[in-house]
Amino acid sequence: PGLPVLSFSGVASDGEVEDYQWILGSIGDLVWDDTNADGVKDAGESGRENVTVALYHDVNGDGRIDGGDTLVATDTTDANGAYDFSGVLAGNYLVAVTDTNKALIGRSLTGGMTDPFPVALTAGQVVTDADFGYASNSDLASLGNTVWLDENANGVQDAGEPGIPNVTVNLYNAAAALI
Repeated sequence: PGLPVLSFSGVASDGEVEDYQWILGSIGDLVWDDTNADGVKDAGESGRENVTVALYHDVNGDGRIDGGDTLVATDTTDANGAYDFSGVLAGNYLVAVTDTNKALIGRSLTGGMTDPFPVALTAGQVVTDADFGYASNSDLASLGNTVWLDENANGVQDAGEPGIPNVTVNLYNAAAALI
């Protein structure tokens, strides 16, 4: 709806008439202050202005920005935190918050969101859910301590009970999904 259509036509060297048409799409939406750090844009949570966002062509479709991927465009969020990459051909893309203007200092991505955000864009598609919520680092909780050999099995690290190095600790949510 309302997106540009590029058309090219001409005669090939073998005399065949060539006619091509590309219907372009768009990718965008919002970077906002996720004050309750739940990853959902709630009423009263405002957009973040002056945040830089980059659009990459994900050449190998692996969902990561790597050596083969091409920077397509950059944008900066407006006063409402909105950004938009329009005139985009169908393909696999990655939207990444680059924050070269340092508008997100002291803030972290929230709620299980992905950065970069992968998009498989079809011809003419308008993607409006490439969102990024950020909460103040002072609003986020932390969890951690020490893994140790509890030699007397009392649940308390007593003097002389050594820590155990190189242990991987995983955190799961209430639905038993790895966070």
